[in-house]
Amino acid sequence: MDAVLLCLGLLWVPAGAVAGTPSDWAKDEVEQAVQAGLVPQLTGDPAYQDTLTREQFAQLVVQTVEVMLGRQLTAAPAGTFTDCETPAVLKASEAGIIGGIGGGKFAPEQTTNREQIATMMARAIDYLEENSDLSLAPKAGSLEGFTDAAQVSSWAAEAMGRMAANGIMEGSGSALSPQNPCTVEQGILLLARLYDLGADAGPALPPAPTGVGHYADYPMVPDFGDMIGYTGEITEGSQPQYNTVFYQYIADNASSEETYRLYWALLVEEGFTPVYMWAGMSSIYYYNPNCPDLVVSYKIAGENTVWISLTSVEAPAGSPVCYPDFAGDVPDLAACVGLELLGGATAEDGSWVAYYYEMPNQADHTILAPWFIRMSQTDYVLKGMMELPDSFATVWRDSDTGDSVAIYEQDSYLTVMMVSGDS
Repeated sequence: MDAVLLCLGLLWVPAGAVAGTPSDWAKDEVEQAVQAGLVPQLTGDPAYQDTLTREQFAQLVVQTVEVMLGRQLTAAPAGTFTDCETPAVLKASEAGIIGGIGGGKFAPEQTTNREQIATMMARAIDYLEENSDLSLAPKAGSLEGFTDAAQVSSWAAEAMGRMAANGIMEGSGSALSPQNPCTVEQGILLLARLYDLGADAGPALPPAPTGVGHYADYPMVPDFGDMIGYTGEITEGSQPQYNTVFYQYIADNASSEETYRLYWALLVEEGFTPVYMWAGMSSIYYYNPNCPDLVVSYKIAGENTVWISLTSVEAPAGSPVCYPDFAGDVPDLAACVGLELLGGATAEDGSWVAYYYEMPNQADHTILAPWFIRMSQTDYVLKGMMELPDSFATVWRDSDTGDSVAIYEQDSYLTVMMVSGDS
């Protein structure tokens, strides 16, 4: 996933942003963080083993948050601090991740310890969750079982417990060492783990409603009308060219974001995963590998109007045709769906391959369903949707090799990108 984020055109900073080499125990994770674009040039040109300053942590955490959100953060006004005008510090301040020390000062060169970093990490997670659909650290904080829990300051206890419970901050044996200084490489590792959580996180959804019925002919699909208590006339229709039936609902609450999220939660509970998002959430497609002959879509068809479409899909026969120049045996989209291949590109080092297709005019995106079926028959696991600056990507990943596959749409073109797990 991290390689996919990188190759889809988010922030990138070359290696060499920190002097020297990381310690042996940190080398692999640090290299992955650098490759994912999480390590900017730090003020003071520190070595990996140097103690991390407040200013340097601000630079690291802002870089990570911007990569995960795919956009730049807003900076606090100039003059917020009398002793620091570093852009990353002003951004971290505006986001509520790092504050001053009083008297209008930031103390940029002041070094940090582990409990201070944990507290700032917790604020960064809160900011990310508030500004995305991700649930990054759902487990409640607890210091139970750590032998030095009494050494954790009261103001840092919840944050440090939360970082430990969610696998971001690991102790040494049974100790968290809250007062120990945090080095540059340790700070990078913590943010790399946060980034990995973001790659695998599910959407932050409300609890699914209880007691909701299902469509009579599709008992695995929750009934949208039953969920919203719909009492009006239900318009049923069909699109034979796509093997689709749909149900239309017109109500004040039908197309609200809250209603959409509740229905999403119901589908997720039934095993469906969002696999394609079109036109900024106005049309969303869900697929359940356990129901490979069905695609469910939620579509805003007008003011207060929603269509729930159920598309029957015929699984492709025979062995899949795969792309010839990628080792991960990825099913060929053109062979599965019949789209015309317009061109492709390959990284000079062979770390990624991309193919480009044009969608037929006004085509329903459920025509991609046979490719989803083929992908579910491989070793790739559907990870779900990932937001990009101007679109969304559906991401699959091979847990054994780390290879990733993403499909996304930009300017009416579809792209299938395959990224090697060791890139």
